Amino acid sequence: MATKPQLRILLVDDDVDTVHVVRYTLQKVDPATVLDVAGSREELITHLERAVKPYYNLLLLDLMLEGEMNGLALVDLIRSYPNTRLMPIIALSFRDDHQTVQASYQRRVNSYLQKPETLEEWERVMLALTNYWKVSALPSE
Repeated sequence: MATKPQLRILLVDDDVDTVHVVRYTLQKVDPATVLDVAGSREELITHLERAVKPYYNLLLLDLMLEGEMNGLALVDLIRSYPNTRLMPIIALSFRDDHQTVQASYQRRVNSYLQKPETLEEWERVMLALTNYWKVSALPSE
């Protein structure tokens, strides 16, 4: 099997602690993965506008963003850019209720993950996530 290029992940999250944990665990389980972070709607737009295909392989989207950013509403924004309309989006949330999960899939997210509670759980999730997306066929425009 041919070696896949490094993963480029865009994390959309405004919680500094979550950003730190994701960055730390990704560095630990797969140092070659590149992680960019958007902590606001404006930062997300900046990243989306420079997303020349295939700039990002994957987008991790927190659903419980503060202020003007609603995670699910941002799915429509992400899908409106030609170079990111097919990009896999993984919704992240501490919530695990049926309504939130259902609403996420209705908005065309590709997967829904409940945020882990411990560092060890984060490491397992990030290892599984990077391993899965490294062997997956990713869409191309």
